[in-house]
Amino acid sequence: GRGSVVRDASSWNEPLQGASPTVALGKFDALHRGHQKLVATAANLKPSATPYLISFDGMAEVLGWEPRLPLVAGCDRPRVLGSWGKACAGVVPRERGVPFSQVRHLSPEEFVGLLAVDLGAVGVVVGSNYRFGYKAAGTAETLKVLGAAHGMKVEVVNLVERTNQTGLGDTVSSSAVRGGLAAGDVGLVEECLGRPYRLVGRADVGDDVAAGSVPVPVPVPMSRRWRLEAGGLMNQHPAAGSYEVRVGFVDEAVAGGPLDGFGQGCGGDVVFYPGRAVFDARGSATVDVDDQGGAMAALVPGRDRTLCVLEFVRPV
Repeated sequence: GRGSVVRDASSWNEPLQGASPTVALGKFDALHRGHQKLVATAANLKPSATPYLISFDGMAEVLGWEPRLPLVAGCDRPRVLGSWGKACAGVVPRERGVPFSQVRHLSPEEFVGLLAVDLGAVGVVVGSNYRFGYKAAGTAETLKVLGAAHGMKVEVVNLVERTNQTGLGDTVSSSAVRGGLAAGDVGLVEECLGRPYRLVGRADVGDDVAAGSVPVPVPVPMSRRWRLEAGGLMNQHPAAGSYEVRVGFVDEAVAGGPLDGFGQGCGGDVVFYPGRAVFDARGSATVDVDDQGGAMAALVPGRDRTLCVLEFVRPV
């Protein structure tokens, strides 16, 4: 049903779909526990609310930031948001991207008017550190005042703190997730996300990988080797090193493609096998999969199940 479609296909400034649309505002790159708290609060602002995550598209290009891979592959976002349905009053959150270039010069008053009048939001939720409007002139308190003038219910949510503090910041954030990946600390990343980190990339058979091209550990018995090239990754890889992983394969046609967010996503009926992945500094990896049952023999790279999904367990 439409409730399972993550990315709203409407034009960015058309009214939000669904009854009593409420919005959580943020960047939502990592879809971490703090983001879940925001949208769950939005879902419970009004009876029978339709919760949306509203984020800005194209900020990096407009502001001249260095391009970087997302923290969640586009085809994996439906799975993550689908898992948040229970916390969101039984409704799977939707997403709407707003082009940053179209709104960057709006004053706080104009931006709130966009939410209330153009998009038709009846409620708004932000984190306590949220800033908005031209030159970030608006604060969460500004939003409360302006929202009330439009009849919108506004709620400000405190940031979610981490339970395991390791010097990379004491609150759950996308920066903490990126820092954890850069340090190879997939345990910290999992604690921030509330789920194991998943990496998605295009897979090739790696049985003919030249010995010594990457520091491959001794494969587990009856393993099958696959290769992930950095250029085929759809989200951020961890630091160079060896990791215990769970490995799954998905038809790219079923996943809906790498970026559009439609289709069933990289979840659902994925069958995972135990394995080990060794990453080099560029982000390319050799993946040894334990296939003692021989179920992988029918997989044909380049024809079907060409997306490899790695779910990280721990460094080894």
